[in-house]
Amino acid sequence: MEGIQANPHDLQWSPDGKHVAVAVNDGRVGIWGAKTGAQGRYLRGHRGPVQTVDWSVDGEQIVTGSADGTARVWSPFVPQEVDEFDLLMPRWSSDGKLIAGYTSRDAGRGCILISAATRDRIGEFAVDEAVYGLDLNPDGSMLAVACNGGAVGVWAANGGKQLWMAADAHHPLSGNIEARDVDWSPDGSVLASCGTDATIKLWDGASGRLLRTLKGHEFPLGAVVWSSDGRRLASTDWQCNVKIWNTNTWAVEHEMVRDQVRRFSPDGQRPIAFSGDSRLLAGGGAGGFVYVWDVSSGRELLDLVGHSANVRAVAWNPDGSRLASSAEDGLIKIWDAETGREMMSLRGDGRWVSSVEWSPDGRKLAAENGIWDATAAYEAFGMPRRQLHPPTRRHLGMSAVADTIVAAADTPGERVRPNEPPEQRAGCTSIREPVHN
Repeated sequence: MEGIQANPHDLQWSPDGKHVAVAVNDGRVGIWGAKTGAQGRYLRGHRGPVQTVDWSVDGEQIVTGSADGTARVWSPFVPQEVDEFDLLMPRWSSDGKLIAGYTSRDAGRGCILISAATRDRIGEFAVDEAVYGLDLNPDGSMLAVACNGGAVGVWAANGGKQLWMAADAHHPLSGNIEARDVDWSPDGSVLASCGTDATIKLWDGASGRLLRTLKGHEFPLGAVVWSSDGRRLASTDWQCNVKIWNTNTWAVEHEMVRDQVRRFSPDGQRPIAFSGDSRLLAGGGAGGFVYVWDVSSGRELLDLVGHSANVRAVAWNPDGSRLASSAEDGLIKIWDAETGREMMSLRGDGRWVSSVEWSPDGRKLAAENGIWDATAAYEAFGMPRRQLHPPTRRHLGMSAVADTIVAAADTPGERVRPNEPPEQRAGCTSIREPVHN
């Protein structure tokens, strides 16, 4: 087997003898074809060297133990990439039936609407300028876009008729003339837009009438987003300054500035996203950083490190338990929103991944390089942090019926049942003395 780029600590044959699982020092687990020696895929998620690996008796799951103090159960043959397509800025409709996006690869650029079930193209919207931001309104009846040249427009999703266009929505006195982002209010009545003129504009969604202009940023803006309860609006500029606006008074409640990531963004993409309960705000920064702030106080809660290049998009799953990020390193990462641990890393074709969005059921992720199955990110359990035995000793094993795992560590071990919810695992049999093979 060639191509293992770090020292292997353990390897195990699958029960049918067709695959070999390899625990690697760089935190990955590799699955290899035993007959051909071809690499199948890598499982990513541990934040320390993987020291041991074992298969379930049916060969459908593996359990791994790492020096990061956690054990994980994986389904290595669950496909991660469900479908592949080239669609920039994909956006799910709220019912999960439609996906809207932008394409410049066909004859002529424009926005398209496809069926999430069949991937058939069911709508097309001709747009003269390059599109930097787009969003479907909550009921999926209207598509809004932000364009090069400073224009903001809205089309009817059914039939593709242009409903209104503000040609000079964002027009700075000098520099790039661009509308950078659009986002519908939760009730679909108001459309927020931002651009290189450093302003946020609020439009009547149906008529296109300008309702309000918000000023306060000193630099061109890259993103604007509503909270799901409609009480706040967040914005971020090209220097990574984030503001949270109160939508009753339109005053700035909090401003978050990170000096170490105050790097100029040449294309203005600095993502932000509210969690579904509106309590948290996530943001992506230069250098691969992802941040999570408490909305009510503006206090930073998490600083997530894992990407090796600028973060281009962040998105919360519907229940707020997972945060997805994508970056110029070609990776999509899924994080545990409570602990900040990396749960999964998805690699496409190596190109930048500039957008990512969860399906309404939280089981899939849409990116411009395809739709990904994200269910494997919900690992069966995480062991308490403890110093594991040296990698020369096996210290994890699955029972024959794959319902119990025994782990050995320098502190007392314990048996856990991977398919039980966390609140029930506390009742699992505890082994009071250290376990040795």
